[in-house]
Amino acid sequence: MGSHDGNLYAVDSRSGRELWRFATGDEVKSSPSIAGDTVVFGSFDGNVYGLDAKTGSEQWRFRTRNDVFSSPVIGDGVVYIGSDDGHVYALE
Repeated sequence: MGSHDGNLYAVDSRSGRELWRFATGDEVKSSPSIAGDTVVFGSFDGNVYGLDAKTGSEQWRFRTRNDVFSSPVIGDGVVYIGSDDGHVYALE
């Protein structure tokens, strides 16, 4: 889950224990999506991130020109996400 503190958190659904956290440069209002072993989400720092679902380590990032608070949709290996820069991006 994203947070106003600039982190995305992974929490064990049974125990409520934090598994990992990933710090971005600003608030995270985007709900994450999962494709395979990758968690994808946007941040108000203008980036779209792809993290390893098990460890929270960054696999990739894509820079937009403004805040990203929309939630990504993933289909056929493509991530679709909007930015406050007025664009919808399709990322492979």
